[in-house]
Amino acid sequence: MSQLRLFAEERKPSPAVGLDVSLADAAGLLASAPPGATIGLDIETTSGDPTMKAFLPERAGIAGIGVWCPWVERGFYFPLRHRHGPNLDAALARDLLGPFLVSRPWAAYNGKFEMRFLDFHGWPLSRKVRCSFVGAHLLDENASKKLADVAPRYLGEEKMGDEIKRWLKTAGTEDYGDLPVDLAARYCVQDARLAYRLDQTFAPELERHGLGPLFDLEMRVLPELAAMEARGHLIDLDFLMQMEPRVRAERDELAARACAVLGRAVDLGSPAQLRDVFYAQLGLVPTGATGKGAPSVDDDALSAIDHPFAAAVLAWRRVAKKHSTYLEPLVRHHVRGVIHASINDCGAASGRMSMSDPNLQNVKDEPDIRSLYVARPGWTNMYWDYSQIQFRIFAHYAGDRRVQAAYRDDPDADFHRLCLEMMPRLGTRDRAKTVNLALLFGMGAALLAKQLGCSVEEAKSARALYYASLPLVRAFQYRVEQRLLNPGYIFSLYGRRRRNCKAHIAFNALHQSVEADMMREAIALVGPMVREVGGNLLLPIHDELIAEVPTQDAGELRAISKQATDAMVGVSRLSIPVRCKTEFTTTTWADKKGLI
Repeated sequence: MSQLRLFAEERKPSPAVGLDVSLADAAGLLASAPPGATIGLDIETTSGDPTMKAFLPERAGIAGIGVWCPWVERGFYFPLRHRHGPNLDAALARDLLGPFLVSRPWAAYNGKFEMRFLDFHGWPLSRKVRCSFVGAHLLDENASKKLADVAPRYLGEEKMGDEIKRWLKTAGTEDYGDLPVDLAARYCVQDARLAYRLDQTFAPELERHGLGPLFDLEMRVLPELAAMEARGHLIDLDFLMQMEPRVRAERDELAARACAVLGRAVDLGSPAQLRDVFYAQLGLVPTGATGKGAPSVDDDALSAIDHPFAAAVLAWRRVAKKHSTYLEPLVRHHVRGVIHASINDCGAASGRMSMSDPNLQNVKDEPDIRSLYVARPGWTNMYWDYSQIQFRIFAHYAGDRRVQAAYRDDPDADFHRLCLEMMPRLGTRDRAKTVNLALLFGMGAALLAKQLGCSVEEAKSARALYYASLPLVRAFQYRVEQRLLNPGYIFSLYGRRRRNCKAHIAFNALHQSVEADMMREAIALVGPMVREVGGNLLLPIHDELIAEVPTQDAGELRAISKQATDAMVGVSRLSIPVRCKTEFTTTTWADKKGLI
């Protein structure tokens, strides 16, 4: 075993040279690492469930681990689960490599992926992560983040990939554990080396653009996100398995009824078929148009059509969306009743995090849906929710002294009521909120008119009234427009950049990025606090952070709540006060409430 071929790579002079080396040689090279030296790291996985878009360590294994040692310009591949071998005994590999991984800084292209897999399979990593995917995103939020695109762009080196794809396609597999070890080794070690080189290339560039502190924050948060994914959120599987088939049957029944109204079968999910039915066959007059000018069949358009088929389609859509968005993904993605959603730290150009497989950031606020999400027995789930944070950010950037003074006098003030007091002609708080949202999200006059239920001219008048009452809002929008022209980008309060986009997108991105980076700061602080009492962070949902702690008496829960709330409020860089509400449940998300 001591002479097992590790399939090393070195950079003298070829980029990939297969070598026979002993474990003793590998151990010696690892031991020769200078203090604090960063390694490059990559893993290859066996295939998981083929129905899954994301690989979960709960459903897949580690085929092998690639390590790049820059102090000797050499890398090694440790084969662990290749179908045709040879493989290294996992315990032996762990004895050799494990102490090194748990103590060293390490660079990977997708650091969270490596953390999830290695930790789950008994290979804990240090938290000294350098994720070059995040670095690429910070330097250019609009460009492709695929390593095959990033490596040539920054390093002038092509990533090995076509040879792997051809082999897998010929073999009829997607399992990297089926690859010959020497082929997998070259592929994996190159990725580890590219990740290291990209990190070394990005570090001075991030500092030059003032993005170093933001990258450091991202690296503090990445292990927390990996831990959240690993822990997952428990669901009531019995309740789900009762509700999903019932709603699916209701959906199918409504589809049958809709087709019966029409007198023939039609794909209710096809806009083209619906457009043909409503406007060609039935001869109805379109009430709206798509962005490309085609007659619209969206909910607003069908709601304006007085025909039983339109009503039937709308009824079907409501139930179909409930099934496809809130139920079926849980059935497909749960692992023994736990949802391990992927938290995408670079999910949006604005800096906002996203979620996938499934998306838990849009869990509908309905009792039956939120009742699916439950606290573990003996645990209390805690929810910290920033109050109207995007509008507080809006008020900060607008700089209106009246609004800022109102918040200082009453930190719990309602932004929409403040605006209504300054613009009573808007009539109601809901109308003031609609106009606020229109400005924040770049809504045009036509869409604002639809939201307000008025003419386009009246919507334009409402917007003009807003600008006249809060002139600094328009002045700030103008500054954003000018900065997009010169120097060509804008910076948020946290230094995050947004460029090469329309002004209304940049304006909204400023608010989203500040909200997202406040949440990152909060996660970095609250995560260790929760772990100190034996708890875990569970999910970040835009302006809400969810955690769980072992159930304790009310006094202890209040102490935990206050400590975390103070931290979340304290990370704010806004010129106005920030508020954070805390709620608890020992049962379901639907039952959360304040602590008495």
